[in-house]
Amino acid sequence: MLNDYFQFFALFFIIFWQEHEAVKDINQIFLSEDLVPKFIPHAPKEYCTVIFQPNVIISTGEHYRQYQTLNEPEVRWNASDDKFYTLYLAVRQAYVFLVFEHVQKPMLEIKNEKQKQQRFTYAHLEHDFTPVRHFMKKLKNATLLAGNFFYLILDPISSTRVPQEKTTITS
Repeated sequence: MLNDYFQFFALFFIIFWQEHEAVKDINQIFLSEDLVPKFIPHAPKEYCTVIFQPNVIISTGEHYRQYQTLNEPEVRWNASDDKFYTLYLAVRQAYVFLVFEHVQKPMLEIKNEKQKQQRFTYAHLEHDFTPVRHFMKKLKNATLLAGNFFYLILDPISSTRVPQEKTTITS
């Protein structure tokens, strides 16, 4: 029971700190890391929170070891019940999470029956930043709402990392 309280408090504090970090200019951070304009035309409006269990909360632009990011990530952002969302994950020098907001359900390829019932779609992993611009063109009337990114430090045992395809969405 005490452990549950500690985890809740630690998670609350870290999320609060992540929100406090939003005071930093998100445009400046995405520009300084060369994600704007090479990757996306403009920075997102706000940060999304990315959490790898057990309680590894991603700070924007930081470096993380491979073992810290092996578990399925949980992605959180400020969501509205009357909007739809697409989570896009791109992998190259950085792991970039982007959340797009839609006023109506996006007309994207639906991979399975479960996705048809959800208020979000999940775009597959991209290993090159070029397709992001093409993907954004497909998302007509979508707004780049939130984003986050981190760099992966590969462990010496393995020089490659197989990306996790599962992602938990919390809106």
